Amino acid sequence: MNFSNHSSIDARGSADLMECLLKNMPRQYPQKKMPQLCHSFSSPLFICLLTLALAVSGCRTGSKTKTAERSSDDSTNIVLTPNLKPVGRIAHVNKPGRFVVVNYTLGPIPRPDQRIFAYRNGLRIAELRVTGPEEDTNTVADILAGDPQIQDEVRED
Repeated sequence: MNFSNHSSIDARGSADLMECLLKNMPRQYPQKKMPQLCHSFSSPLFICLLTLALAVSGCRTGSKTKTAERSSDDSTNIVLTPNLKPVGRIAHVNKPGRFVVVNYTLGPIPRPDQRIFAYRNGLRIAELRVTGPEEDTNTVADILAGDPQIQDEVRED
């Protein structure tokens, strides 16, 4: 066959060309069959495992619901209320004058003649009485009893 002159190829020549190309093409290997998943889903083992999984998950969900119902029926529910009393810190201590300066950065300043207490590590250290004057977030309190130090927490009882 002479394929140098492509314009002179007629219908018979194009058929010969196609036949030649098909003979010289590499053979394709047959594709492997994919496993059919439909048969594995209908097997008795699969159905048993699926039923068991649904039964176990249903039991766990049911027990959570019962626990939630029990806790809402209990009469021992705990109610937390915030402590809105003012809390301050001792900013300055004058031992000879027996007074302290208390800073209340978060909240209102106690009124004059109110008794407040100084705490250190959760223990009551001193008893104070607000005397004033107050300026910005600071106020002055007399030391009635105890030995307060700078950074002690001050609050009402």
